[in-house]
Amino acid sequence: MRVAGFLCCLLACAKPPAVETRPPPPSPPGGLESFERIQIGGVLRGISGLARRDDGRLLVVPERERQAFFLDLGARTLDPPAGFSIEGVPEGVDLESAAFDLEQVVFGTEGKDERGQDLLLFAKMTADKLSVTKSVPLPYADFGGVAEGNHGLEGLCAVPGQILAISETISERGSTRLAPLFIVQTGTDRISTHRVKLLTERGKLSGLACRRIEQGVEVVGIERHFETSRLVYFQLPKEGGPALIEPTELFDVARLFEGDPPNFEGVEILGDRRLLLSSDNDYGGVKGPTELLLLTLSPDPAGGGFRTGGQP
Repeated sequence: MRVAGFLCCLLACAKPPAVETRPPPPSPPGGLESFERIQIGGVLRGISGLARRDDGRLLVVPERERQAFFLDLGARTLDPPAGFSIEGVPEGVDLESAAFDLEQVVFGTEGKDERGQDLLLFAKMTADKLSVTKSVPLPYADFGGVAEGNHGLEGLCAVPGQILAISETISERGSTRLAPLFIVQTGTDRISTHRVKLLTERGKLSGLACRRIEQGVEVVGIERHFETSRLVYFQLPKEGGPALIEPTELFDVARLFEGDPPNFEGVEILGDRRLLLSSDNDYGGVKGPTELLLLTLSPDPAGGGFRTGGQP
């Protein structure tokens, strides 16, 4: 396994990135073709949002810093190093997730106290800043009416015509734990809701990535809670389909780490069977560097889903 690290100063990189190479590990565990860990220090801390633009550029968004940065994954640098300021975010709101909807950036939010709704914020990008131009409230009326403090829209992704947002405010039906999923139709802002069944005893869905396939929309999520870090997969029901979505496990990320894995909260689809995960290292104080994880899943022609491009 190779760990590449690079340290960027607040405004510019004074030296080329320092790269530390470690001996390669044994063959990747079953279900995985390859993986690479990339550690990032310096300016990046508390990354909660990860978004991929149509041209492949990756945007990372700290939860509380009111800044965003493009990440050049190939060069292992930030571009530009100073990032983009984010203007127009309401007071008392944290930015928990991000997605590109065409040329605008959408943020999922949360508040520190109980509340009846969370907001999607839509921002226009210019050369040096992101300016919020619109907000769409997502009410919790279908999910008990109240969101827990610090449990908001942790997962967000978009496909043409739709934005998907998932919340960490969990409900229970017997022994089944359920996460609220909001689907917003862009253009009309019409909202529909589903519940997503969680696969672990304590995990919450903290990241979403999605893309259109022949069968509709496929979704990859991260279900995590300290020692738990699993990639899950589902396809979005057609309109009028079942309100309950039951994912399948795609890969147990925790198997790659000794002890608790990094706090992965962002996920993006880079291509068929290829995923990028990003960690939030600032929870109760900074704990190590921000970490990226590049995964290539092994093909599984009999398994269907993401490993086969959504083919049944």
